[in-house]
Amino acid sequence: MSANYSDIQELLQQRADIQARLNLMPYDGNPEIKEQSGLKYIYIRKRVYALPYCKAGK
Repeated sequence: MSANYSDIQELLQQRADIQARLNLMPYDGNPEIKEQSGLKYIYIRKRVYALPYCKAGK
């Protein structure tokens, strides 16, 4: 049982470290972790919102 507790504690610490790093990122968007060829990369997905079409004079 103590092995499970220490594993959970380690995972929570890793999660807190990663969350702190993500909060410091100067980008506006959603971070995603992707894996390619066994390596992990962080991508920032930025959502672009379209403005409604508006005709001049109406």
